Amino acid sequence: MKKGSIIVLIVLLFLFTACAPSLNNKLLKAAANGHIETVNALLAKGADANAKDSFGMTALWLAAADGYTEIVTTLLAKGADINAKDNKYGTTAVMMAAYRGHVETIKALLVRGADVNVKDNNGDTALLTAAFTGSVEIVKALLEKSAGINVKNKKGDTALMLAKQEGHFEIVNLLKQAGAKE
Repeated sequence: MKKGSIIVLIVLLFLFTACAPSLNNKLLKAAANGHIETVNALLAKGADANAKDSFGMTALWLAAADGYTEIVTTLLAKGADINAKDNKYGTTAVMMAAYRGHVETIKALLVRGADVNVKDNNGDTALLTAAFTGSVEIVKALLEKSAGINVKNKKGDTALMLAKQEGHFEIVNLLKQAGAKE
């Protein structure tokens, strides 16, 4: 290889490395703000579907947290890790969608194989979260995917206990019918 070719290769490598983080940052921002066209364009230009921000949140996590289902399905089609956890709390996209009550996003994640029994740093699962926040439809969807009904978090709480504590009696009844133990 000639000296001139090596210099060109180094410059191209530098440009690619310098541009990639910018594309990834733009992807994270577009996903968080629900801009599907921008997400598609950035992925087409080579943005990493698994890029993370400084808190470990992926574009998928950010889109799921705000209920941008079309972005969620697009990122998954491009290879986004469906069970990636953020750095601080260890939450996943399915947990964030459950927490914020995004039923269609939950369904999209579940159909594509999201782990319903993964735990965050506190031992909470998506089912515990949904029982706490009171989303009947999300609890139903999680139970249909065999979410662990008697799982306890680090405090010893179950989904049934959390639903009772928060006064979500329709969820209490659902959980009991599904076999939750007192």
